[in-house]
Amino acid sequence: MTKIISPSASYGPYLGAEDCLYVDIWVPTNSTADEKLPVLVEIPGGGYVETSFAAGADVVSLTEAVVYVFIHYRVNIFGFLSTTGLSQETSPYLSSGNYGLADWTLGLQWVHDNIDLFGGDPNRVTVHGSSAGAWAMSLVQVTPKTKGLFQQIMVESGGSDQSITVSSLEKKEVLGQTLASAAGCPWNETSDPDYALQNACLRNASIIDLMEAFIPQDTFLWYDEHALFPAPDGWWLPDYPQTLYDSGAFHQVPILAGSAMDEMNLIQFLPYLNVSGQWLYNATAWEDVAGWCKNFTSKCGVNVSATGALNDYYLDPNRTFDVRVNRNSTDGVGTNMGPYAAMVEISSGVIFQCPVRRNLRHQASAGQPAFGYTFGYRSPNAAGGVAAFAEHGSQLGLGFDPLAPYLTNTRDEFIAHTMQQYWASFVINGYPNNFTGIDFSFGVNQTLPRWPSQTEAGDTVLRIGNHDVMQDSTIDTVTGAYAYCDLQDAVIPSYTYRPNCAPGYSLTNDFKGCA
Repeated sequence: MTKIISPSASYGPYLGAEDCLYVDIWVPTNSTADEKLPVLVEIPGGGYVETSFAAGADVVSLTEAVVYVFIHYRVNIFGFLSTTGLSQETSPYLSSGNYGLADWTLGLQWVHDNIDLFGGDPNRVTVHGSSAGAWAMSLVQVTPKTKGLFQQIMVESGGSDQSITVSSLEKKEVLGQTLASAAGCPWNETSDPDYALQNACLRNASIIDLMEAFIPQDTFLWYDEHALFPAPDGWWLPDYPQTLYDSGAFHQVPILAGSAMDEMNLIQFLPYLNVSGQWLYNATAWEDVAGWCKNFTSKCGVNVSATGALNDYYLDPNRTFDVRVNRNSTDGVGTNMGPYAAMVEISSGVIFQCPVRRNLRHQASAGQPAFGYTFGYRSPNAAGGVAAFAEHGSQLGLGFDPLAPYLTNTRDEFIAHTMQQYWASFVINGYPNNFTGIDFSFGVNQTLPRWPSQTEAGDTVLRIGNHDVMQDSTIDTVTGAYAYCDLQDAVIPSYTYRPNCAPGYSLTNDFKGCA
């Protein structure tokens, strides 16, 4: 079993050990080594700075027909720190800081080479990730190192085809020096011209020293300045993901992908989006929305017409946002929720929803089955939020991280079983609509609507829950669920190739690649 765990999805102490390169494997109770069962491989999220365990036994017990593998990988400083000295050690690529990406790749290689010993079929591997795990899924599709190591992919709530979730090596090296100095390993050009002393210092530093260097600066360096994100290195990641996708240099495989409608309502993410000097969830003025749109675009060379289009769309006084809050809605105590709702929608699209849609379109354009969903089910049992939103992660406890045994509400259970039926069908039979031969622990609902692939039905997606009504468990298909991504996609290519630009970008240093 692995030796690393983080007890929190947000704030609190970091626990763990750098010795974390393990895979956890769960097999069906009565399986044998010669069964050749389909394999589901999980790469967990956690923002590249933390991670945790999975409920593997629950996943396997849903069907008793899948081998489940959980890949642990180095995170935080241990997985993504770059410095000039570390880069100079890796000839001929002269790069550093993609250790976590290397761990995913080697974990998948291990599964390919050994999973048959556990009754799994190395030619029926589906990789799955959510949140930062979904960012990882986007990179797994474009690194040449994973060719042939998986046959299907599942991407939930995120993607890494843009600068928001990918950094640049030049930038990481500069910020890495800040972290190295904070850990007691500064670089002296006179006494250490080849960085040998600094490299040795970093390797000899304790885990506590390294983490204490990171924690006081984690919000700024992790999100705002991308110090601990993957970056193109010419080796594990040969170029920026969007460049690779646009050129067709990605592994063409069937995909199931989707996102929640109110992703950014999850409070643990909101402090990373600073608006006019205030945290996002405290912003109540429409001027804050305009300011955020301007800050979001002006740093990254977006033309005036595109910026104006964003403002016109999100500041339209007649709009009702996808969080179902109109311009003048209040929270019951007089707080105007319109600005809050606008920024939830903007940031949800930029960081989670629109990357998912682009990933679906890339695979569909390559002729691969591409199944998209939008999750709008709003449960009163969900984790808070101003209006019990369908927020980041709210769908995950109902899919492959099953909470159904702990839910007593029949509508929650229906949504959970519906998702598990579609998800397991995709893993086992290659299509979410094929329930043949699957013995679900909760039975089979044969009346579920057919989920069309986007290769046959364009932007049609499965809608899980009617977002307009609390706890409405409607399951149907809709077209154009994320129409506003057309507007955002018109802006995003303007900064996709400027890897240091992101919402809130504020460094005065003009690092390579940023206008």
